[in-house]
Formats: sequence, C-alpha cells, structure tokens
Amino acid sequence: MKRLLVVDDDPLFRAAVAHWLTEEGYCVSEAADAASALQCFTETPPHGVLLDLILGEDDTLSLLQTMHDLRPYVPVLVISAKNYAQSAAQAFKAGAWDYIIKPIASLEILAQTIRNCLEQSQLQERMRATQARLHTLIHNLPIILFSFTKDLDFTFLTHKTEHVLGYSVSELQNYPLKFLHLIHKDDRKIFLNNISKIFDGTHFTSKLDFRFTHKQGYPLVLQVHFIANRYESEPRRVEGILLDITHHTYLDRMFLSNERQMALHTLAQELAHEVRNPLVALGGLTRILEERYPDDAECALLRHECRRLDSIWERLEPLLDPPPAAIETISIASAVTFIFRILSHHLERMGITWEVREDAAPLVQANTELTHRALLSVIQYAQDSLAAGGHILARILREGKTAGVNLEISPAPLPHVRHHHLDVCRRLMARQNGDMESHITDQTLIVQLHLPCAHPGLVSAATFS
Repeated sequence: MKRLLVVDDDPLFRAAVAHWLTEEGYCVSEAADAASALQCFTETPPHGVLLDLILGEDDTLSLLQTMHDLRPYVPVLVISAKNYAQSAAQAFKAGAWDYIIKPIASLEILAQTIRNCLEQSQLQERMRATQARLHTLIHNLPIILFSFTKDLDFTFLTHKTEHVLGYSVSELQNYPLKFLHLIHKDDRKIFLNNISKIFDGTHFTSKLDFRFTHKQGYPLVLQVHFIANRYESEPRRVEGILLDITHHTYLDRMFLSNERQMALHTLAQELAHEVRNPLVALGGLTRILEERYPDDAECALLRHECRRLDSIWERLEPLLDPPPAAIETISIASAVTFIFRILSHHLERMGITWEVREDAAPLVQANTELTHRALLSVIQYAQDSLAAGGHILARILREGKTAGVNLEISPAPLPHVRHHHLDVCRRLMARQNGDMESHITDQTLIVQLHLPCAHPGLVSAATFS
C-alpha cells in the first residue's frame, strides 16, 4: 500500500483530503506545520507528499527544498490558493513535481495527478536500480573499459587495471604513454596501426591480440576491441575494451609444447625398445654373415638397410634433446606467481590450495617460456597425483650462485603415479643450464628447480620487450 503525507494547516481541508485518499486505498499521514511534516517525512518516508504552499508563518519553500534534498525521487505535489506564475515557478525550482490550485475543482483530477506522480517516481526508481546493477556489473567484470583520443590520451573507465595489469588507473593515466611502452615491441606497431585506421575512418571497429608485460614482470596476452562512432567521419574519441586472454592462449601453447615433448619422449623409448635394440642385434648378425659369406649380395643389402634405419634414428635423436634455449634475465618469483595465477581456476576446481613464499627476490639467467613450462610440468604432476585437499607450497630461494624454487607437494604422490611430467621438467631445466631434483620428506614431495643467478649489475628485463 502506498503511503502519502498530507501537509496543510487547514484542519478541515486536511481531514477531508486524508479521508478521501484513504477511501482510494492509500495509507495517509497528516501534518499541520513544517516541523511535524519534516519529522514524519524522515521517520516514516512516504511514497508521495501533498503540500500546501502556505503553512502560516512557516517557510514552505524551504521545507519543499529540504524534502527534495533528502529524497529527490519522492514526488511532492504542491497545492496552493494562489494562481500566480511566480509562485508556481518558485515551487518547481524548489523541487515540486506538480502544482494544483485551490479549491480543487475535481477529485478525479487530483487522483490522476497523484497516480501520474507515483508512476513516474516508480519508473525513476527502476531506472536507478537498473543503472546501479549495470554499474556494479561493469566494475566487477574482469575487463577494462577505456577511451582515448587521437593524441593517445588514455582514460580508463573501470578500476580493473590493477587486477588485470598490476597497475592502478592513476599509474597509467599519470604517464600517458606508459600503457604503450608496456606493449611488446613487435606488437606495438600493429596496435598503433589499428588506432590510425579507426581515426581516419578506415574501420569503425577493430580487434587485436597483443602481448603486454604485467607490473610484476610476467607476460600477459590481451585482446583489445576498438569501437568508434559510425556517425562521426573523424571520431574525436574512441572507446575500447581490454580482455585478459592469457589463460586461453599462452597456457594452451605451454600445455601443447609439454604434451609434444612428452609424446616425443614416449616415442623415443618405444623406438629404442622396439627398433634400436633389434637394429643393433641385426647389425651384429649382418657382420657375422658377411664374415662367413663375403661375396653374398643379400648380406650387403641387409647391411645397407641397417645403415638406412640407423640414419633415421640419428635424425630423430636431436628432436628428443633440443639445443639450449636463448637466455635472458628474469625474476623467478614473477614466473612462479604467473603460473599459479593462470592455473588458479584449475587448482581451485580440484580443491588444491597453494601458497608462494619469497625468502629472496633473485634474478636468474633463464628462458622465460621454458621456465614457465617447467613449473607447469610440476604442477601438472601435482594435479594428477593429489586428491582434493592437497597443498602446494612454493618457496623462492637463493643458494650461492644459483636461485630457484622449492615446490613442496603434500601429501606426497603415491608410488604408482607416473613421472612423465617430471621428466619433461628435468629436460626443460637442462636446456637453460638449470637442473631439477626431487625427494620425499615427511610425506611431502619436494621438487627443487635451480637456475644460475643473474649478475648483480643486471636489471630484470621485461619479459616481452
């Protein structure tokens, strides 16, 4: 039931209007002066107010302004014995929604006016609620909304920059070109070229994937959508949406690379067992036959085929142990944090908790992607072996001229769990002059990854710059 407040210093008129509104189905409160009206308005907020413009010596316009300031969406219908344009203008300026002249010619007109005001108020309330929900939704989505001018003056419209990029809005906007400098140098030109096509009217929309360096130093893969106003031949400002797609691109590529290396390792073992070993035996038998039958053509053919099969093996062998990778200076702590970040959904879904402790913040000489893949291999092994409730503790350590991470997996995996992922990790560490060790202590599997420390004078390189 809608609540109405009738404010009038004429007791007969006030009582008559209150009685009639009650008959119409409203819950009605009454007030004879400004003080009691304001008390009722604040303690039991009404859905609408009928206010006499003249309340003895009280300043009704001041009361009207106060009501509007407190609850601007509560409609106030002013009733006045004065039919002056100036009085009406003052009332509307103070916050009145409508204006009716005494004596009221028709109660039906009053009823319709009240219904119109209440419906308009309800519509505005719904609009406010919708706007509030949209505002909350936009600001909680894992996306970044921004706009920029042709002069590359970026304005970030949401506060998710720190969550996604590691940088706050103020950090990015205080240095206008900082955002561009953090884009991978090979992608920056393409990014700027897309912007140029938007501003010269070649395209109204554009989509681009590019690499970006997080504040903590690890790589991100972002997708940007540029949107320009189709009705502006030369737009002055363009809107954009940034999405973090690292999980779906970089992670998938690492999974694929590790699976390929595991497949090659399995293939090598099968070839060694099923081909190489019989080939060695067959070669020995061929030599014996040639000594007995030196002029036998079949022996020469058999020797030729053995050599051909052996050459195939020699061509395959380098694929199983690729050459050392390009080395750069990276932060091992950033690499660990990055891997846990993009795997967090997988770990949470399996009920596995994780923690990173930094006893040191060393820089190491390593290959970024191979380090990520090595860490991924260990965590994959933990995922395959741990039941719900397992825990992974990563300790960043420095020991003399090496630094790395101890990954403590508890409870320790069961003996029958296959170690393919750890074998991949060991080969990935060897390719960047590092090593991997593992042992079980107190029902906890400890996997240690070691890499050479960077020279103290070197500054950590941006992963994608």
